[in-house]
Amino acid sequence: MFAFACRNAAFRISHLGAFRLEQILRTRLSAHLAEVPLGFVVSSGSGTLKKVLLDDVRNLHAFVADSTPFIGRSVVAPVASLIMLMLVDWRLAATSIALLCFGALLMYFVMRDSASLRKEYAQSQERINAAVIEFVQAMPVVRTFDDGSGSFRRFQEALAGYRLALKKWIAATGISARLGMLILSPVPTLIAVVGVGMVLLGHGSLDFPSLIAALLLSTGMADALMPLMWLNNFIKKSQASALRIQEILNVPVLSKTSAPQQPKDASVRFDRVWFRYENRQ
Repeated sequence: MFAFACRNAAFRISHLGAFRLEQILRTRLSAHLAEVPLGFVVSSGSGTLKKVLLDDVRNLHAFVADSTPFIGRSVVAPVASLIMLMLVDWRLAATSIALLCFGALLMYFVMRDSASLRKEYAQSQERINAAVIEFVQAMPVVRTFDDGSGSFRRFQEALAGYRLALKKWIAATGISARLGMLILSPVPTLIAVVGVGMVLLGHGSLDFPSLIAALLLSTGMADALMPLMWLNNFIKKSQASALRIQEILNVPVLSKTSAPQQPKDASVRFDRVWFRYENRQ
């Protein structure tokens, strides 16, 4: 009952904080985009901005709402299980730790090599968003002058790029990720502890009740460590979203005059007005 009450309070606080963060970020982004040059908005495209305002902010919302209680539960349980396992038998504890460290090492190499693939995957999502928004906004023109082949072609190309990026990511990390998840599952730990425990039983340096207790504790520790691997991916995804949000907020705003004046009449005069395309004189 106490654990349920603590978990409920933790999720309530974290979700309220996540909704507050979502409100702050979207308000700041909207206000900032209203002050940046219009050329930045046009060149970035509505698909990219939509992904930042909706998807990336939602990723941070999910991280704040779920990660804090998740970290607490996923860290306390393995540490407590490890301490109890050390008290039962340090040799069986060392066996469990060695196997889990090997699985964690495999998962580390998988996650380390996914930064560029994750970026390519996010860019392919942006292209899909841009193609969809472009097609919807241009629907009157398409229905009047076009058969839709050009707009559909761009959408199909965006989908093909997304599919290629996803296949590349899976091909690069799929085998090692599955191997790491297999090792981090309770079954290999159970087999290793049983094997070492039977040897120790044969030498008379371990009793049967201690072996049963070690089996329960080691499998529980392995089962509790698995969410930490997913949490690592969750953190990297949130970091990428935070960086994209910060890139938008770092765009310089239009300069404002330090001495604003009221217009004398309704006339319009252009004085020292200039224009250039980006990266062109």
